[in-house]
Amino acid sequence: MLNSKQQFQNRKGFSLIEFVLVIGISSMIILIIFSLYNISTNALIYADEKNETLLYGRYIIDYIKYEVRNADLIIKSDKIVDLDIRYPNNIGFVIMVDRGEKYYENNHEKRYGYHTYHLKGNLFERIAYNSNNAKYPKASQFSGYNGVYDKVYSIDDTILHYDNKLLLLSVTLGIDEKDTSTYKSTIYLYNKLDY
Repeated sequence: MLNSKQQFQNRKGFSLIEFVLVIGISSMIILIIFSLYNISTNALIYADEKNETLLYGRYIIDYIKYEVRNADLIIKSDKIVDLDIRYPNNIGFVIMVDRGEKYYENNHEKRYGYHTYHLKGNLFERIAYNSNNAKYPKASQFSGYNGVYDKVYSIDDTILHYDNKLLLLSVTLGIDEKDTSTYKSTIYLYNKLDY
């Protein structure tokens, strides 16, 4: 029978070098796993942001198109007193809707609705004014600041060709010039125009 000292010496175990190698290889494997996780998480976040941009780009274009098609009158922005001064980054026109005599007679307060869009920093806002008469409002009367989307880079390429009755909508989404997406649409206008 072996004594305890001989049993300890005959045992086979890990040497210090083997132990350091195992820790080093394990650390590299863990580092690779965390790197892959970080890369895939960043890719998912980027894809979600792109999907959100696509969704809001289409939403903005479609919503403005819907409002323009249902308008009774499209008014050039300089026909509204101080609109281009108070809201210099406006879309260039005001949409007027006549809700009709029946709407007005049924105890609803305002028959005519005026609204437009402007860019305040990166926030794209819809502003509106409701009135009992068809007289054009002043810019100071517009209120109801409804934020549409807070990552709009530019609306500068939106142009309304009054003679051709064509509206070229262009909305560029993004925070800076490096990573932007532009959404465009062309609409033929059947509405009355005041320019």
